[in-house]
Amino acid sequence: MDDGPFADLDKVTRRTSPARLKEIKGDADGSEARVQADRGGVIPEDWEAAKLASVCSMKSGEGITSASIDQFSEYPCYGGDGLRGFTTRFTHDGRYALIGRQGALCGNVLGVEGKLFASEHAIVVTLPLELISGG
Repeated sequence: MDDGPFADLDKVTRRTSPARLKEIKGDADGSEARVQADRGGVIPEDWEAAKLASVCSMKSGEGITSASIDQFSEYPCYGGDGLRGFTTRFTHDGRYALIGRQGALCGNVLGVEGKLFASEHAIVVTLPLELISGG
């Protein structure tokens, strides 16, 4: 079983196999009997639509100056373009998805785990414990 940074996200979401994609798009004859239309696209019948806020929280990290970032400190520091360097303190400890919100790689998603510093240029996606544990 995968225990990487996105393992918790995989517990909440389902990977879409090529066979499932064919099912979602409809049979070879073009029928879409197995899907229902919803705002924003097509959702398989056995999935439940939910507001994003009910399955995760998304919050920008904290401010940090470049003088506090080096290549030798203990904790990785992530910004809008990924790893910026290292710092002496951390803002998060666990598994998270980081979304760049500023910079050349704005919008990219990065899976991280452990103790880390997330700067104000990264959005930290956090799953509620009850979703991770299946409760």
